[in-house]
Amino acid sequence: MKRNKIFSFRLYREGLRQLLLPGTVCAAVCAVATVLPAVLNLLAAARSIVYRNQPSISAATPVLFFLAYAGSVAMVFYVFSFLRRRSASDYYHSIPETRVCLCISFLAAVLTWLLLIILGTILLTYLSKAFVGQALNISFIPYLIGYFMAVSALSVGAALIGVCTSGTMLSSAVVTGLVAWLPRTMLMIAGSTLAESIRYGQFITTLDLGLLMDPTMNALTGSLFSGFAFERLMTSWRTIGYSLALALITMAVGVYLFKNRASETAEYPARNRFWQAAIRCLLTATVLIAAVAIMLNDPYGYQTESVWVLTILSVLVFFMYEIISTRRIKGLWRIAPQYIVSVALAGLFMLGTTLYVKTESVRCPGKEDIVSLSVFDISSDRYDYQKMMTDTIRVSDPELSKIAAQALETQLSDPTSVSTGGDWYRINTNRGSMVRYLGMDTETHARMTEIFMRDDAYRAAYRSLPLDSEIRVITDSDGRFTEQEYRMIWESFKAEAAALPDDIFGYVCGEMGYADKIAISEKETVHLDQPSERLYVYGYKGAVNFREVYRLTMCTPKTLALYYQIMNEYSGQTCAEVLRVLAKESLIYTQGSDKYPSYNITAQFFCRPGEERVASQMEIYQPSDFITREKDIELIRALLALNGPVDETSECFVCINVHSNEIPEVLIPEDKDVKWGMEGYPLRMAVGTTQEQVKALIELYKSE
Repeated sequence: MKRNKIFSFRLYREGLRQLLLPGTVCAAVCAVATVLPAVLNLLAAARSIVYRNQPSISAATPVLFFLAYAGSVAMVFYVFSFLRRRSASDYYHSIPETRVCLCISFLAAVLTWLLLIILGTILLTYLSKAFVGQALNISFIPYLIGYFMAVSALSVGAALIGVCTSGTMLSSAVVTGLVAWLPRTMLMIAGSTLAESIRYGQFITTLDLGLLMDPTMNALTGSLFSGFAFERLMTSWRTIGYSLALALITMAVGVYLFKNRASETAEYPARNRFWQAAIRCLLTATVLIAAVAIMLNDPYGYQTESVWVLTILSVLVFFMYEIISTRRIKGLWRIAPQYIVSVALAGLFMLGTTLYVKTESVRCPGKEDIVSLSVFDISSDRYDYQKMMTDTIRVSDPELSKIAAQALETQLSDPTSVSTGGDWYRINTNRGSMVRYLGMDTETHARMTEIFMRDDAYRAAYRSLPLDSEIRVITDSDGRFTEQEYRMIWESFKAEAAALPDDIFGYVCGEMGYADKIAISEKETVHLDQPSERLYVYGYKGAVNFREVYRLTMCTPKTLALYYQIMNEYSGQTCAEVLRVLAKESLIYTQGSDKYPSYNITAQFFCRPGEERVASQMEIYQPSDFITREKDIELIRALLALNGPVDETSECFVCINVHSNEIPEVLIPEDKDVKWGMEGYPLRMAVGTTQEQVKALIELYKSE
């Protein structure tokens, strides 16, 4: 009589003992891969302060991807290895405990090892980071545990089905791959066919195709099928919960197959001829489905050759799998008709996908059905802070619904007319929600933005800036200032940005892009020069990384002046000395001189809002045609003549960049850590000046 029907602690302990070798190896790999980078960072700090101090959740414990994808499968194959040996299989099938008890007990041992390694690796990661003085977001911990356990459990379930339907290593590995990847591959192809089709690809995203079609729902395959969107995957409890539920179902199927598995299956590629044929046909159908995907997404036949190559490859896979798994060549002609099954499966998939595309793509709610709209961020990693704050705000307005309905109707009737002047929105209707790109002209898009900004909640979210507690790194393109100096610039920027009108705030803080001018009233127009200075702010909103780029322009003159003052402390004197050297006629020679350096000087101009706009950039460069240019000397001397103090009262700022591949070291002060040259940072300085001086310099630059 069977003693234990569901679980046996004795078998569980035996499973833990048997997994000692693979578990120890996986734990050692995880430990070394966790500690070694911390030691290397301690010996030689990374060049970029952004990536050194701002790790994303996917970069926190990357070695756990190895454990979840490979280590978990290896453990299942190891502890259930008796299923591939006839004598051992007979022994385990004859013990007093039921087969269900045996399977569940060994599964529990595998999951225990995986959980302990995951917890230990996470703990070791935080300790090693703290030891070398690198901060790691504490909010990552529950997501890391949940995500990697979800991926590990899915891998375990697929591997269990693999070992229970086969008696050889090869066929078990093939089945494991098919179970883990084939269903989601088919769903991914169906979704991407809709999103990437020529007719509808411009305004449908795969991130909003329902529970099954959304590639980010499955933690195991989502990292690849969603474009490695680790941030979206690893910080979504919806994804983690769905994946754990799917893993439980997969493991339940594996337990059922184990219960009904014949001991005679050991050492044979499948339980019977039916299973062998099913594995072979599914593997072949996978290759054919890849060919179907190309056909569906290539209506003009540009990749016909690829389709033929995959078709021929499917035939080879069909017969080679049989030869390798059975080790027999004789009688292959008998299984040849079964190839039609693979073709039929691929055909059914193509038919179903085509019908799905036609059904989903014509969804077009009317204005009376649209309840509200919200902006939607389709980025995968490092979200913009502003969009993180606004994408949960729903705005209801009849005019907004009308514009959205009209845009959808236009896109469906004439997809080629879709304008790129719109944005992505979540459209909430009486029957649910849908994410669509709404293409429209500039005026209509501006009207939508105006309606959104009338909503108090949306406007507050739109104008919000990262909290000090959320910020981890503030830097610019060079990264040469101290943390305290960047904080000073940030505090100044916050104070000035808070007083800006919404339009200009959106220009310096949001995604409004580059503009020549912004009309803030019927009589007043703000002229904007293309800014060259950027302030990059990185941090965490909960466990999600954000990054935002803030523009330092003459719309924020105090902040820009402060930025230039600090910049000049690092390179101003050096840059001025270089200009003085180059201003000497004796040193202006042709490029290629062995004695004197070649150079490139760029001057960028920033004027105050409301002032007449001047040219945004001029260049002085050493010519390549071996002709000495006297005008270069005059321009350099004119730049030297500016020399105005940098403060917020200046009418214009002039930012001067000197690139040279051979600047004499004597010009670099010993107490300044200045990097220069074509491969390093250019020497830079800024001066404040007047409109008249700038205009005179521009006229000189334009003159022949």
